[in-house]
Amino acid sequence: MNKETYILGLDGGGTNTFGCLFTNDGFTVQSLYTKGTNLHTYKDKAIHRIMNLVIDLVQKSQINISDVSAFGFGLAGISDVNQRDMFLKELDKLNITPNCLILSDAEAAFYLLCPTGVGLLVSVGTGIICLGRDNDSNTHIIAGKGYKKDIGSGYWIGNQILKQLIINESVINVDNNLKPLFEMVKKNFSIQNLNSIVDILSDEIDSIPRIASLAESIISLSERGNDVALAVVQEATRHISDYILILVDKLKIKNKDIIISGNGSLLKNKYFRNLINQSLEFDFDNIHWVFSDISPAYGAGIMAAAYKEINIPINKIVENFKN
Repeated sequence: MNKETYILGLDGGGTNTFGCLFTNDGFTVQSLYTKGTNLHTYKDKAIHRIMNLVIDLVQKSQINISDVSAFGFGLAGISDVNQRDMFLKELDKLNITPNCLILSDAEAAFYLLCPTGVGLLVSVGTGIICLGRDNDSNTHIIAGKGYKKDIGSGYWIGNQILKQLIINESVINVDNNLKPLFEMVKKNFSIQNLNSIVDILSDEIDSIPRIASLAESIISLSERGNDVALAVVQEATRHISDYILILVDKLKIKNKDIIISGNGSLLKNKYFRNLINQSLEFDFDNIHWVFSDISPAYGAGIMAAAYKEINIPINKIVENFKN
């Protein structure tokens, strides 16, 4: 196979990172996961994880790194200029910088979900970012300020429940709502008491993905009628709907039917999405959510390939997945 057919794409978020190596005919040669690689949050640890993932993808594909024609990195936290520069220095060591494109993870997702270059993207994972672009190529970003500031994110949901448990420690075992939440936390963290939770929270960086990972279970408990979980999840979805309305206003969208591109595991939960819809029902008659069949890592790779004048139709990748 010609070396110019290899493309590497990476989607790096706050909790998980997905990397893939594929060809210009849309065939995926190799794909791998690693931990979160938000440059601002994990600093040098993020860079180390990214570089290891790149090397592992190439080695497991039994090719040389020089055989890869384009590298697309869709990363959270690229606004951290210092860490971005450090990352570029690591790419220089591999002699691949001229073939690399570094962009935000939201931009990579937007490229896949809004192929015309116009639209509204909502991404909810460890953090939240809402990105919109109008017909005049004006770009607007709401939220995206980091896991500590993005109210409604996976991290925020998990952290709110942990706070509730710590505050109400004395009644956990007799409260029908707190007890199942505590059991869920114990199972997820493999702990037996609240003192261990405090220890986890004290290790701030390593605790981020662990706290965010609680969100899906909390949403599930909310759906089953847990009042404490429901209150937190409803507050989260109200804030997400507020972000959407701010973005809609900036984009000057007047239609009562709206298409929202969704990214992130929480938004793929129909119950969670319906709560957002309920908060928006007075502003829109119909809300249509769309999702991509493939990871934004492919979007990052395709965009990088385009800069090298390599055209890779998205439908080819999707077709190969389905086959």
